[in-house]
Amino acid sequence: MADVRDRWGNPVSLPTRVCEVAQRQGGAISTGQLNALGLHGDQIARLVDSTWLVRAQYRAYLVTGHPRTARGRLHVALFTYGEQSALTGRAAAVARGLISDLGATVHVVLPTSRRARPGIRPHRTTLCEGEVVDVGRLRCVSVPLMLLDLAAQEPASLLPVVVRKAGEKGLLDRKVLSTALDRHRRHPGAHRVREALTVRDPNRGETRSALERRLTDFLVEYGFPPADRNFLLHLDDGEVLTLADFVWGWACCCLEADHRSTHDGEERFDEDRRISRRLMAAGWSTPRCTGADLDAPVRRDALAAEMWAILLDAVARWWTPADGAPTRQRES
Repeated sequence: MADVRDRWGNPVSLPTRVCEVAQRQGGAISTGQLNALGLHGDQIARLVDSTWLVRAQYRAYLVTGHPRTARGRLHVALFTYGEQSALTGRAAAVARGLISDLGATVHVVLPTSRRARPGIRPHRTTLCEGEVVDVGRLRCVSVPLMLLDLAAQEPASLLPVVVRKAGEKGLLDRKVLSTALDRHRRHPGAHRVREALTVRDPNRGETRSALERRLTDFLVEYGFPPADRNFLLHLDDGEVLTLADFVWGWACCCLEADHRSTHDGEERFDEDRRISRRLMAAGWSTPRCTGADLDAPVRRDALAAEMWAILLDAVARWWTPADGAPTRQRES
């Protein structure tokens, strides 16, 4: 550990137990936690003077040298407003791993009125039992309230992204959502949440699933080998990338049905491109198809030719005959 001295020249070290607690919280630690570890007024002030700790907000500190992370900001927000506060909106979505961009402001809810602080905005809200849950040591509002507040606080393009990711993670319980929307029907985000859930429902309206059904008929018509439908793609490092529409795993190819209702908006556009880059870097082909590609015979034929070229190229690159049987081999 580096030789750190206070303003009077005396050596100061950061207690190991402080590092252990802060490590689990993105580098953040509260005054209450420091007190519980046996550190009080003058001792905490000494650590601040020696630059081992940096005061982030009221009742919240950051350990010097620890990478500044979104998780640390979330803990700081909760430390600032106490044990009755909970993350909501975009902050709750980040805590659940649905999105990664925390934005400039962390939104929290609490039962009393409190003034805003730099980078944190409190909202006075009365919550019912079960509407605050623990998400990896972070207090968050329930998924329905998260969606309602997200719809009211953030750009319209972000809500469909979060709804889609929440569905992939199995967080959208229809019964729970319906009950919460009825209870909070006057919430300013209720209408947008209902619309987002309706668009996601494959049995209602002209949604992406309608395009997927057309694409299924197209693949059968042109004799393509069977594909896995709505397949959850993971990278080797464990990151869940996307729920792909059509996947030929043996060819490292996924075909996405691009519909405006699910892929429009700046946030969704950027996320789609990020996913494509990650897949391409991992050796995957990521063609995309729109409704217009299936409308005219000429475009259907062109799409079929392009898809067959991708699959046949995969056969040539990944499979070589050995004793009359195909054997999968990666190029060196």
